[in-house]
Amino acid sequence: MAPKKKEERPVGLTPVIVLAVLAVVLGAALAFASLATENVREVNALPPEDEREPGQAYWVKGDPGTGMQRWRTVRSGILAGFEGEVVLSEGDINQWSRAQVTQGTGAVPAGDGEEARPPTLFGLRASATAPDFRVADGRLHVGTTLNVGLPGGDRRMVYQVSGTVRATGDGLRFDHGESLLGRAPVGYLPVLSSLFAREVQGLFTALEEAGEIGPHLRRIESVEIEDGELVLVFGPEPPPVEPADEPPEP
Repeated sequence: MAPKKKEERPVGLTPVIVLAVLAVVLGAALAFASLATENVREVNALPPEDEREPGQAYWVKGDPGTGMQRWRTVRSGILAGFEGEVVLSEGDINQWSRAQVTQGTGAVPAGDGEEARPPTLFGLRASATAPDFRVADGRLHVGTTLNVGLPGGDRRMVYQVSGTVRATGDGLRFDHGESLLGRAPVGYLPVLSSLFAREVQGLFTALEEAGEIGPHLRRIESVEIEDGELVLVFGPEPPPVEPADEPPEP
């Protein structure tokens, strides 16, 4: 008696859809990773459109600053509780950044009894160069070079973000506009853009400068970008918060 042929079960629609979605997501992730590690050319100004190389990403650097380091006087005044208007040029900000905001390989402080942890980006070992600032078109443009530990070796990626700045009760707030990682546009997804920006900012939170100057940024009452300069108005120190009276013990 001949054996019965095994009936082939028809493939359902759900597995096909799942596989198609996975293929699209994987393809998008690989494409993003490829664009993120693309070489970015550093320039002082964008070349004319007809002279730009097709597909080439550019990083327009801010004024590096020369001559007197006026930022040191400004910084001392802020730390001493100065009240009033402070005007910072691109050169001032970038000199300040190179001197005080060099992230290097500093570790993130841990709790009592724990070893300090190296800084990470989404859980990956990472470091960042001192941010470069450019003030143009009423916006603040910030760029830094990330070195991220990936399988197969460290990868260098240029991260650029631009946006506006405003004063809040907790200090300065940077409202993101466009952002790029290499040649990959991070800013098309607002949630991803803000999340990535927080991760990059986290690489600098352990710096001594963040602990010293950070509390004074809460005194900023207004911020404007005028004629390529950052104009900050500092108010007085807020009054200390008095502890609430504890209820009497029964």
